[in-house]
Amino acid sequence: MHLLYSKTILLFIDKIKNYAQEIFAEEIQLTCHDQFFKKGHIKYPLRFVVFDHPSKLGYFNPHFYEIGIHKCFLFNHEASLKNVLRHELAHYLTFIEYGLEIQPHGKEFRFICKKYGWETLISHAFAPKQQSEKIQKTMSLLKKIEKLFALGNSPHPKEAQAALLKAKKLLLKYNLNISFKENEEEEISIYRFMQVKKSSPKLRTIAQILRHFLVHPIFNRGYRYTYLEIFGEKVNVKVAIHIGNFLDLELERLWKMSKSPSLRGLRAKNSFFSGIAEGYREKISQKEIENEPALIAIQNNLDKKVKEIYTRFSFKKTMLLIEKQGLSEGKRVGKSLMIPTFLSSKKPRLKKKFITHKV
Repeated sequence: MHLLYSKTILLFIDKIKNYAQEIFAEEIQLTCHDQFFKKGHIKYPLRFVVFDHPSKLGYFNPHFYEIGIHKCFLFNHEASLKNVLRHELAHYLTFIEYGLEIQPHGKEFRFICKKYGWETLISHAFAPKQQSEKIQKTMSLLKKIEKLFALGNSPHPKEAQAALLKAKKLLLKYNLNISFKENEEEEISIYRFMQVKKSSPKLRTIAQILRHFLVHPIFNRGYRYTYLEIFGEKVNVKVAIHIGNFLDLELERLWKMSKSPSLRGLRAKNSFFSGIAEGYREKISQKEIENEPALIAIQNNLDKKVKEIYTRFSFKKTMLLIEKQGLSEGKRVGKSLMIPTFLSSKKPRLKKKFITHKV
């Protein structure tokens, strides 16, 4: 599942927050603010994201106190969106009352829905078969409309006029909004990768290597786990996922191959992994210099987007006790580290538009 961000999506998230505040005030009768709601004397975080998925309309993630809304609601009418929002808020309130160890739609969830008068609305919004059909129908229709808008740029006036007229008729017929597509920047994708109890030098090494593949890895701490989140254009994120999975196994293999009687213990292993990141960076630095202006532009854009999205994020360096021999051996191995052809041939996009500082 990919989380999605763009200027339009961030505006849409503000719209979701406004709906949530209305529902809290009028139906749940709790105080809700921009970043949290209050139940009793306790403040609970409230975070909304937009995602893409073939069948889910929404979700509640208790590890991040996060509600996800499908991207199809960018274009759909408000009633369905509010029902999906009520459903996920019901999951959140159920989690607060009963914890994690219950059935997702069991008696506890049904009790919460009944308490706020949501049973019928939510059951209609979340019939399993209808979920997939609703999403597929909306996204298929949007693709058709987008193609018509593309034909609207045709050099042939009659063809362009007919395509635009047909697109507008479909928008009116199905009560859709696609006006944001004009001059809209490409969506940025976030993929949660490698769920672990806590961060490690090995995972940080993977993150440092992935930085060379036009993505921005970030460690995000949830309720019980830490996640490596890969941030960038969707095609680049997909490449980084394949490379990250490869490195997860390859780093362990390289450690076993390089281990000598003098390299023992966790400190030596952690230093070895850190050395691999340094060695790999030195190895490819010359290649990156060839595309330096474009790469700098990409990195600057990713850094800027990360700060826009992770508004309350804190960045800090982790101190690591280094074992010199392990670090040295890791650097040697890192300089010869090769990404397999079947992965590196899936080249991340390096487009001219990055040079103009536009994502």
